[in-house]
Amino acid sequence: MKNVRGEIYVTWKDFENAIQTLCSLLEGEKIDIIYGIARGGLPLAVALSNRLNLHMITNINELDNIEAEDKLNALVVDEISDEGKTLAKSVGLLLNHPKIRFVKVATWFKRNGSMINPHFFVKEVKQNDWVVFPWETEQKE
Repeated sequence: MKNVRGEIYVTWKDFENAIQTLCSLLEGEKIDIIYGIARGGLPLAVALSNRLNLHMITNINELDNIEAEDKLNALVVDEISDEGKTLAKSVGLLLNHPKIRFVKVATWFKRNGSMINPHFFVKEVKQNDWVVFPWETEQKE
């Protein structure tokens, strides 16, 4: 729900709905591994990893410990594509790793004007909207 200051508060129920939506959007995609961006992307990445039964990493160096016959298709997960700098850096690091074939991006929110346009997202927000996530508040649901 949006308040007068342009803050959008999302709940754990909204989170669950976002996970269901992303799982539907990802249906049929060939993804081998999830790369969760700390901090905000981790709740989403963990939930998607569990739902889709995919291995999740949080550090590029973890790829060195993964045994794979073929190159991997990675999904970078973050809570929001804001300016896009963190997503762009993460995508670049993965694409330059010898074990990665391709990288796609999934976010809960996509902000207009981001340098990264996620392949999969749930909701678009305006440039001046501020999203407050359930793990950033003390709300009990």
